[in-house]
Amino acid sequence: FFLGIIPFKNPTNWKKIISQEREKYSNLRTKYINKNVEDFIELKRVNDSTKYDSYKEILTKEEFDLLNLIKVDTDRTYQENDIFLLDIVKKKLATVLYIYAKENPKYGYKQGMNDICGVFLYVLYKDYYLKNGFEKDEITSLYSVIHSNNVYLEYDLYLAFSKFMNR
Repeated sequence: FFLGIIPFKNPTNWKKIISQEREKYSNLRTKYINKNVEDFIELKRVNDSTKYDSYKEILTKEEFDLLNLIKVDTDRTYQENDIFLLDIVKKKLATVLYIYAKENPKYGYKQGMNDICGVFLYVLYKDYYLKNGFEKDEITSLYSVIHSNNVYLEYDLYLAFSKFMNR
């Protein structure tokens, strides 16, 4: 409600609004995340701009630098919490931050955005019991408004983070 994602009144429209927002994110993901970017996000950090030469066929220098900066920060995000140690979590966090930076060039990506986004990621999972790893979560609460399962975590994470940042 406070982020302006769904209106306080008229809960019958909530599902439609969330579906539309998820579709928008899906389109952004298609626009900005190609196989080369996705593969690079999965790699361990290449925190050395002199190594760009080996990636110049698949990434622009701007993409390389942006992804490295994001990867440095996602590797440091809330390391005291086990969920943030998982590669799949780091990948989702990096992907959302990259798409936000590309979609909002005026702001781009700044150090610390990973911490803000990380809070949203954690909150989206607060109603879930993690069992046997990240991909096998079970709903433990019926009160989650936007996040119905792990399939939409990345979509909902982008939605909450971008609404917060754009306020």
